[in-house]
Amino acid sequence: MPTKSVPTCPQCGGPLKAGAMALCYREEDDRRTCRVVWGCSNQHVWWKWADRPTAELELCPYPDLMNG
Repeated sequence: MPTKSVPTCPQCGGPLKAGAMALCYREEDDRRTCRVVWGCSNQHVWWKWADRPTAELELCPYPDLMNG
């Protein structure tokens, strides 16, 4: 069985760890959808839409989501 690789931080290259999920409004399809929040040990915080696993990570404007 193949193992999934650990996602890496686009800013520093460190491994990312999944943290919070945030329910957000997505304008393009007028829906409320979850975003998965990812963080690295250097406190860089990223997120992406949970229903779009192949989408690129985006810088999260709410870095405190990883500390909550």
